[in-house]
Amino acid sequence: MSWIAPAIGYVLTVGALGVTSKLALESLSWQQLLPWTLLAYGVAVAVLMLLGKTDWGWHAGTGWALASAALAVGALILLYVALGLGDASKVVPVTAASASARRDSRWRRCTRSVASRAR
Repeated sequence: MSWIAPAIGYVLTVGALGVTSKLALESLSWQQLLPWTLLAYGVAVAVLMLLGKTDWGWHAGTGWALASAALAVGALILLYVALGLGDASKVVPVTAASASARRDSRWRRCTRSVASRAR
């Protein structure tokens, strides 16, 4: 059950992201918000590289990592657009709940797959 604390942290962070993004979108467009997001990712990557926790090497899963990165950027843009068009009190719970439901569904599929291989 070591996954529970990061999972709860993720859900709380997605909720906080929705609130802070909505506040930023009151005076910025989503296009103006995106470079600041890039800066935050850049800082996170720089820290991980300084700590020796990541590298720029091409590994077996790098193609999937690129696909995941593209999906993460697309999802964030869609969140910004939704927050720009809708009420944060509606957008944030829907997006946080759907992220949680997707994660739970993937977890169930993954554990079933691992259990069936163990037999």
